Amino acid sequence: MKHHSRAPLKSIVVVSATLITSVVCAGLFWNFFLDPVNGAGLDRLGWYFFAFVSGISMIVLPSTLPLALAIVPLSMGMKFGRGIGMALSFGLGISVTLSMYGVLAALVGNAGLSLAGAEVGDIKNWVYFIAGIFAYIFALSEIGLLNFKMHSYTEPAPNFIIKRNFFMSTFLLGMLMGNIGVGYPHPATPLLLTEVLSSGDVFYGWSLFFVHAIGRVLPLILLSVLAIFGINSLTWIVERKGTIEKISGGAMIMVAGFILTFGLFAHGWGMVSAPNSVGLFGQPAEWGIRFLLFLWVLPLWWHYLREKKRVLGTPALQIQKLQQKLERTEAERRGLESVLHLPKGEIEYRVRELEYQMDVLLKERVILEEAMRYGEKGGYRDVRSQRYEEDLLHMRFFLYLLIMIVLVFVMLSFGWLKI
Repeated sequence: MKHHSRAPLKSIVVVSATLITSVVCAGLFWNFFLDPVNGAGLDRLGWYFFAFVSGISMIVLPSTLPLALAIVPLSMGMKFGRGIGMALSFGLGISVTLSMYGVLAALVGNAGLSLAGAEVGDIKNWVYFIAGIFAYIFALSEIGLLNFKMHSYTEPAPNFIIKRNFFMSTFLLGMLMGNIGVGYPHPATPLLLTEVLSSGDVFYGWSLFFVHAIGRVLPLILLSVLAIFGINSLTWIVERKGTIEKISGGAMIMVAGFILTFGLFAHGWGMVSAPNSVGLFGQPAEWGIRFLLFLWVLPLWWHYLREKKRVLGTPALQIQKLQQKLERTEAERRGLESVLHLPKGEIEYRVRELEYQMDVLLKERVILEEAMRYGEKGGYRDVRSQRYEEDLLHMRFFLYLLIMIVLVFVMLSFGWLKI
């Protein structure tokens, strides 16, 4: 019964994630390609829609998990009206905080453009470049290639929040926790910031980030509603937190690489009609597509080399190599014993040397066997398990090679890459 109750929830999550990802990718493509090339940029209605959907997509970031952990357990076991009121007041607090960041961005953009006299395109490129670097590093940490973890709020709520009445406390708690995730490098954040910075419109900045906040809050309210009805869907998310982080990290690598390339090489790198354009530091824009390809395939081969080091450095493989050395040494010793009737001298010395080498190899084998059973490198692994790991490593090599070939072929087909 429990299995059947989770099946519809899982289907809803998968379909929703697919739709959200499709809309976000379409918005990114529209902003990067159609806007600078054809002048068909997102109008303000389109930006509101993009802000809303990108807010929903932030539920996969680790920074959003503390928000869910703060509100969902409180909703469990409550009456419907009280639980919904608490979730809405918490979401309203988050929305107020995030919308203030939109106001601040508009004020900074208005003042900065007036004082510096800088062009909007230059500001966008710098924002994309810096945000792309942090987003790419963050994505590498999500898939486990780097140890880069941003701070997540774990402190208890201040006393001035706890001492308020129930709904006011959840509202103030939402305002406090609305700051969580603002600094996380979600790919949509630099797009929203540059749109507000370039407009310098305070109301537009406030409303755009308010809509973005509503998108962030809706999944939390949904989780709270499920908790009110006794469905603790948060457990399902927490149990699969590692998988969700890897999937979101892989998707973020693609988008972050694109944003970083766009900022570094401007929009000319994606235009066949602008072969002589230059990037942020004066480099040829035509290098952009090669740089993007490098950013996309780098994590694949980085992961492969790390796995190769892990698989080929296990005690099980070292024992195989030691066994081969022992067999060769034993064969040589037996060959020398067959001619021991010859006068003593160099042959006898060689026999003693081989016996000493065998003793050393046997001691190394004992140490490695103990490491396999009790060491930090993992539990006992026999030869069959080692071969299985090596076969997986070979399959991973050809899979990554195939992915790289497909990427190159697609870029050649569209004329983005020239040999």
